Amino acid sequence: MLHALTEKDASETASQSAAHPQAGGARPQRYTPLQLLSTLKKHSIADEPQLNFDYITFLESCFSLMTSIISSARCNMPRDSKVHQIEVGYELVDYLLWDAAEALTSGHPSQTTAIKHAAATIQGFIQTDGKRFSKEAFDQSSGRIPEHKRHNFAKRTESTAAA
Repeated sequence: MLHALTEKDASETASQSAAHPQAGGARPQRYTPLQLLSTLKKHSIADEPQLNFDYITFLESCFSLMTSIISSARCNMPRDSKVHQIEVGYELVDYLLWDAAEALTSGHPSQTTAIKHAAATIQGFIQTDGKRFSKEAFDQSSGRIPEHKRHNFAKRTESTAAA
């Protein structure tokens, strides 16, 4: 796999700069351990934000947002409305879309629809937590950690190596 990634990186580099013909024609390129490690490092760093993303807290946050939208819809709709039976996300989406369609076809103002209240709730969430999760993931990733948050490793010298 590292050979394939290194080959891809090498071909992208060659296409960006002047093309360098390979000696030996179609023979597979042999890469040094340093080239392979450099490829591993480059791709590991590129994948770190996705690996560091806090998916569990994000899921909890989405569930909390859905609960807030349901509560908002329940407070703004008549007691006999279907919104009071909603328990899961797809039921909420179904309700929001049907309510908007009914308002559109019957000529009711869009300001009174549940989707309008849901949009206001989502907008509030975006303003407070919009980029929090991706920012935290990037802040924990190699090459992106601010200097003041990086661990200060002592330089290895001959005297510390012998100890």
